[in-house]
Amino acid sequence: MRGSPARGSPRSSSGGAVGRGGHAAPVLGRAVTAALPPAGPSWWAWARWGSVGGLVLAALVYATHDLLPILFASAVLAYLLDRPVSWLHARGLSRDQAFLIIVAFVTTAGVVVLTVVAPSLFEQVGALAVRIRPAIAGIEAQARPLALQFEDRTGVHLPLNFNDVVDVATEYVQVPDVQEALKGWVAGVFGSGLAFIQAVLTLSLLPLFTFYLVSEWPKVLSGVDGLVPPRHRPLLHEVASEIHERIGGFVEGQLTLCAILGVLYSVGLSIVGIDLAVTVGLGSGALFIVPYVGALAGVALSVMLSVVKFGLDWHILGCVGTFAVVQLIEGSWLTPQIVGQRVGLHPLVVMVAVVSGASLLGVWGVLLAVPTTAAISVLAGALLRGYTSSRFYGGPAGEGRRG
Repeated sequence: MRGSPARGSPRSSSGGAVGRGGHAAPVLGRAVTAALPPAGPSWWAWARWGSVGGLVLAALVYATHDLLPILFASAVLAYLLDRPVSWLHARGLSRDQAFLIIVAFVTTAGVVVLTVVAPSLFEQVGALAVRIRPAIAGIEAQARPLALQFEDRTGVHLPLNFNDVVDVATEYVQVPDVQEALKGWVAGVFGSGLAFIQAVLTLSLLPLFTFYLVSEWPKVLSGVDGLVPPRHRPLLHEVASEIHERIGGFVEGQLTLCAILGVLYSVGLSIVGIDLAVTVGLGSGALFIVPYVGALAGVALSVMLSVVKFGLDWHILGCVGTFAVVQLIEGSWLTPQIVGQRVGLHPLVVMVAVVSGASLLGVWGVLLAVPTTAAISVLAGALLRGYTSSRFYGGPAGEGRRG
């Protein structure tokens, strides 16, 4: 038949017949190639580059393990300062000049606050120290009838005056384990002088590292972005943008809440009438940067000051009521209005994150618990979306490939 290839005539490897001049006509081959998904890196390539990256990271961590806390703190500060520095940079200043202006403003504000607040604070602390001994005597007189009644019913002696407390403490100190612990603690205190000096010198590097990171922050982000394979950059940008939005919303919202709560605490404690009401209120508000820590510390300190000044009376309930009412306002109105859903974490998750962070990393864990949990929630959401659209789950991507 005319037009049909002769028996044994060669065909192209792509399935197209050989045309004039011996050249293939790979029409079908091109269609098949276009229909196939682009080949990604093999598992061997992933393992190889992952191993190299892990070894390099481990070597860097080992070489800089003494400076890692300072480097990490500098990176956190640089991240927090990037927005105001970028705002000033957009108005004609260099990033170095913007950083120095911010540092000068914060330093000046701190000096002004100390100059105005310190004299009054020292005066109140001095007056409080004078009243401590009479206050202790008054508390002892109020608590003695209750202690005697408790001792009659249970047979357990409760130490009330200073001498009784010293006797009880002496009995416990005579226990060998306690004595050994005290000896170790004293030896550690006297033997840690060099470590303390080294810590001070290391801490002095914090502003220097922060300055260089803030100055080079866009280049740092660009360098990290350049290490990511181009096919993964859109997903990385999406996830990083969501993490940045949540962490930025948390920081801005918490700073605003700290200021408002500090004012509310100060007003409430001033109405109750305890000493250092403004100091305790503003300090509790500042500590609220870590959720729930400021309220707990404020309740404990205000109750103690109330007992010292007024004894065991209704002022204690006034202090507790102040923090309870302010926390009710914060939870029901302030946080939804100021922070809203920008962090996207349930209060129960926040409490679990704070407690877990404290048990794992101490103070650092408490400070970083909520931002880290917010970032993990974003990454978990991205992984969940990838899973539900995968071939294994039978999502749209899998159905498209099967079709």
